[in-house]
Amino acid sequence: EELADGICSTGTLSKIENGIQVPKRKTFTALMQRLGEPEYLYSIHLSKEEMQEMKLCRQIERSIWKEDFAKAEKLLKQYKLFLNENTILESQSYQMMCAAWHAKQCKDPHHVMREFEEALRITIKDYPNILPKKRQWLTFEEISILNNIAVQYHRIGETTKSFSYIEWLKEYLEQSNMDEETLARVYPVILCNYADMLWMKGRFDEADMAALYGIRLCKEYAQLMALPHLFVTMARGLTLKGKNKEAEECLNQAESLFCIMECYGALERLRVNSRDSLTLLLYV
Repeated sequence: EELADGICSTGTLSKIENGIQVPKRKTFTALMQRLGEPEYLYSIHLSKEEMQEMKLCRQIERSIWKEDFAKAEKLLKQYKLFLNENTILESQSYQMMCAAWHAKQCKDPHHVMREFEEALRITIKDYPNILPKKRQWLTFEEISILNNIAVQYHRIGETTKSFSYIEWLKEYLEQSNMDEETLARVYPVILCNYADMLWMKGRFDEADMAALYGIRLCKEYAQLMALPHLFVTMARGLTLKGKNKEAEECLNQAESLFCIMECYGALERLRVNSRDSLTLLLYV
């Protein structure tokens, strides 16, 4: 019941377990993530509609990350067409991406937080504005939403609560039984936010360790989205230690990556506020 909660009925899960029913891609992915099992070890048939939905979802994520808001809005309207069957997980993805789209545009953080909370309650119905129990299994979508809620707490000035969310997520992922390749899909963003907050608290050595681990994961498993932000975090720490040459090298690497990925909004902020502004990513 705990595994199926918010994903599918226990009856559906039983049919999947017994080979009677083939799960949809999002159902399969969510179940594997809650179990901490690597999805890439298993094969699953995708329908044409699911392949289209997956492609569209990735396009929306890239548009939001690049801050191409007009394109993201157009794609979100297309994605809404996939919600005709009222599927739980697709609805959560849609609401989360809408909230992230608004967050990237710096909309009112109280409103954005409510959007993320509504998305989270689709699968965690009793989410009470506090962290889940440690034993509760989470999907990557739920982890992403909690990360974004932490960012909104920071934006409204509740930095202690924001840090408690990020710290909780870090400990949760460290205690999970995920293999490192699976972990690399979600952990670097959490590490980047964690390092940023440690940097604010003056805990520079801990921040550097978190950022270095995040950089290694990104490089080893080709997870590029968080990598330039982690380089910026490293540059801050190096600057504070008086290692200006090494800091400049990190900033140059971050700038090159932002150019390659066409993240021009992030690139501009890097050039203007490279050493004193928070990274605080919004999206996993």
